[in-house]
Amino acid sequence: MTLFLLRRLESSLSRTRLESYRINSCTDLEVLVNYYWNVALGEALYSSLHASELALRNSIHAGFSQRFGTNEWYDVPDLLESNDLDAVKQIRDRADKENGNPTSDQMVSRLSYGFWTNMVSGKYDQRIWSPYRYAMVTTVFPYAKGPNGRQLGRNVLGKHYTKGKALRNRVAHFEQIFNSDRLIDNHAAIHEGISWIDPVLQSITESTNSFPDVYYNGKAKIRSQIQSFTAQGVP
Repeated sequence: MTLFLLRRLESSLSRTRLESYRINSCTDLEVLVNYYWNVALGEALYSSLHASELALRNSIHAGFSQRFGTNEWYDVPDLLESNDLDAVKQIRDRADKENGNPTSDQMVSRLSYGFWTNMVSGKYDQRIWSPYRYAMVTTVFPYAKGPNGRQLGRNVLGKHYTKGKALRNRVAHFEQIFNSDRLIDNHAAIHEGISWIDPVLQSITESTNSFPDVYYNGKAKIRSQIQSFTAQGVP
């Protein structure tokens, strides 16, 4: 019956995709368990990824608006690199076709996560971060302290959020994450990044987060659910 279910799903999910979850020649049941556990893990990561992305972009926007004296800091001449300028232009061009020029709040919400992690990259070190002894780092990441209590550097922060983007993109594009031996550490790193901006947001996100339970117990629950489903007969 499990084989029949697997074949039944191939037309919608694709055989290639499903078979990529057959780890170490596992059974048909385990293919389905791996697949739906992967889905559940992505779902469980959503609240953490959501908090991380929104906190990062809103803190950068607030800090840059203060630094450059305008909510439309992305229009400051010679500030952005060409690819980031293109991202701003694409949003404006799309908005012109819909309902006019977007507000700064709309721009912030529509710019991709890659745009925001670019803002923390080394290419903006001289133009944005290093002036005034890296005061902008403290403004955007007020709680980013190392074990010695000193402010973390822009380079450390940039690498951290860029790594987080990789997991975020895998989840967003429905790629495999269940077979990563770093997933629990990556989840903890996401929360560390949130805490560097807003510890209260990190705390409430953690307290309402289902990821640890899905990670440690979800696979067994999904196996039981699939076995119950197949026992009833596949339509």
